This record gives sequence, structure tokens and C-alpha cells, in this order.
Amino acid sequence: VVCSSVDDYDRVIVYKPPRTSSGDGEAFLLTQIYTAERAMATADIRSKGTKERLTVIFNFEDYSRRNSPPTSIMITLLKLLQRCYPERLGVIVIAHSPLWLRLIYNILWPLISKT
Repeated sequence: VVCSSVDDYDRVIVYKPPRTSSGDGEAFLLTQIYTAERAMATADIRSKGTKERLTVIFNFEDYSRRNSPPTSIMITLLKLLQRCYPERLGVIVIAHSPLWLRLIYNILWPLISKT
């Protein structure tokens, strides 16, 4: 995970490399929380407390059910991120997105706020 660069809008860039194994669900959850904390700390230091938004890049290369975290862990993670880090996401970039993700995006696109 890289969280030291900034984009053109001075948002810290967080790069999430492809997953290679499903691993332990609790370890995955703790790693994601740690990454979010480090990214926010980096944003705070780099901007002297003026910028709170992040640019997050997910790489889904070779993603499959075999190397995905359990659904219950993902739901817990999403709830936690929504509660503890509201409105911190500036931009999300998804590289090598799987078909199921593109289908969900196409369904939800009309409902997503433009601001």
C-alpha cells in the first residue's frame, strides 16, 4: 500500500495492490483500518490539516472469489469506514475491474451524486 504521493488536487493517493489470497478476515479488516489511518495521517501532515480527501486506486487484477475477503468482513469494513471516515473519499479509481463490478456500477451510476 502506498500513501505518500498527492494528485493534482493535493489529495493523498492510496494504492491498493491486487490481492493474492483470501487470508484471515480479521487481519484483512485490521489492515484496512490501519491503511485508512495512515492515509489520513499522511493527508493531515502534507496539508497541515487543510485537506481531508483521498484518492484511492484499487487494482482488481486476477481478482476472484478465491482471493476475496468474506462478505461479512466487507460489510463490517464498509460500515466502519462510513461511520469513522465520512466524506473522505475524493476520487476512486478501479483498475482491471471484474465484470460483476462493472455491472453493478452501470446499475448504480444514475443514482450516484455528482458532487
